[in-house]
Amino acid sequence: MLGLGNLQKLRSGYLDFVVELAREYGDCVYYRVGPERIYQFVHPDQYREVLVAKAKSFSKPTRFKKVFRRWNGNGLLLNEGDSWARQRRLVQPAFHPQRLLTYAAVVLKHTNLLISECVDREINIAQHLNRLTLLFAAETLFGARVTDVADQFVEELTALQISAFQDFTAPIILPLWWPSPGRRRMRQAIRFLDELVHDFISDWRQSPCDRGYLLSMLLMSVDQNGAAASMTDRQVRDESINLLLGASETTGTALTWAIYLLAKFPEVQAQAYEEVCRATASRPLDGAMAADLVYLEAVFNEAMRLYPPAYATSRQATEEVEIAGYRVPAGAQVQLILYCTHRDERWFEEASSFRPERFLAGTENPIDRFAFLPFGAGPRACIGKGLAMLEGVLTLANLLKHCRIELGSGQQDLQLEPQISLHPRGGLRVQLTQR
Repeated sequence: MLGLGNLQKLRSGYLDFVVELAREYGDCVYYRVGPERIYQFVHPDQYREVLVAKAKSFSKPTRFKKVFRRWNGNGLLLNEGDSWARQRRLVQPAFHPQRLLTYAAVVLKHTNLLISECVDREINIAQHLNRLTLLFAAETLFGARVTDVADQFVEELTALQISAFQDFTAPIILPLWWPSPGRRRMRQAIRFLDELVHDFISDWRQSPCDRGYLLSMLLMSVDQNGAAASMTDRQVRDESINLLLGASETTGTALTWAIYLLAKFPEVQAQAYEEVCRATASRPLDGAMAADLVYLEAVFNEAMRLYPPAYATSRQATEEVEIAGYRVPAGAQVQLILYCTHRDERWFEEASSFRPERFLAGTENPIDRFAFLPFGAGPRACIGKGLAMLEGVLTLANLLKHCRIELGSGQQDLQLEPQISLHPRGGLRVQLTQR
C-alpha cells in the first residue's frame, strides 16, 4: 500500500530495483514511494526532453535539495533560476581550457607521490585515488595544501555519502539537530568542511590578489552588472564546497573503476601503455599531451559508461509536462537511470563488454549524444567536465608510464555500492609494480 514495498526494495538494493523495473516494464515506468510519485525513464530521447528541450519545466527535487543543502548550501548543485545563472557565469571562467592546462603539473606531481608511496606493494587504490583527487582539487582550485587533513577529508566525505543515500530512501528525513549517532556524525563532517573552506578564504583575505586559482576568481569576480554583483563570503563558501566535493569524489571514483578495468584486461592496459610511450618518446608528459592520448581517453570514457559515478539523476516537475507521451503532473519526480542506458544493447553493441574502441573517432556506430551522459546534459551539465577529463587521462597516463597494474586477490568481480556515487564495495585492491 502507498508504495511502501517499493521503499523497502529501494533501501535494500537500489540498482537491482531500478534495473528490474526497466527490464520488466521498459523505457517508462511509474511507481509510488509513500506520497511521492516517480516516473522512471531510460531512453536517450526522454533524457533529451527532460534535460534540454523541456528543462524549464523541471527543478532539482525537494528531497534532493533538503538532503544536500545541509552542507552544499545554495551552490550550483542546488541553486535555481536567475540566481543559478548568475553564479554559473561567475564560476565559468575558472574552467576555461587555458586555465585547465596550467593545472596539469599539479596532477602529475600528486600522481608521482602516489607512485612513490605505493609502488611494489598491494594497496586499496580507491582510498589513495580519493586522497589524490582531493589534494589536486585543493591545490589547483584553492591554492591550498591539505596533506595533513586529506585522510580525514576522505572519512568525512564517506560519512556524508552514506548518510545522504540513507536519507534519499528514508520514509522521513530527520532534522540535522536530531540527537542520534548518525546525525552527530553528519554534524561533525559538516563542521569539518566549513572549517576547511573557511581557512581557504581566510588565507586569501590576508593577501588578496589573483593567484590563478578558482578561489581568487570567486572572491574577485564581478557579474556583467558590475562590482556590486561580486560574491559574498557565504556564496563563496557554498560554491567552494560544491566544487571541492565535485572535483574530488566523483573523479576519484571514476579513476578507481578505470584502474579496475585496466587491471582486469591486461591487453587493454598494454595498448594504453604503448600509446603513452609513443606520446612521451620525445618529450615529458604534460597537459597539452592529454589531447593526443585518444585511446586512454576512450578507456576513461568506457569506464564511466560501465560504472558511471553519477548512475542516476533526478528532476521534479514544476508544472504539468508531457515526456515521451506520458503526462507528468506538477510535483512528480522523474528518475533518469543512466546506469541502465549505458548498458543497453540498443545503444551499445556488446553493452556489457569493456570495449574502449567504441569511443574512438571513425567507429561504424557513433554513440547517441544522450545515451552516454557521465557529466549530464543541457544547461545544468557538469561545469567541471574538462577538469575531470584532464585529471583522469593524465593520472592514468602517469600511472601506466611507471607501473604495471594487477588486481589484488579476490578482486576480479567487485560488488557495486550505490552511495551518492557508484563505488566498488570495500574499495579496490591492486598491485602496482614498477616498470
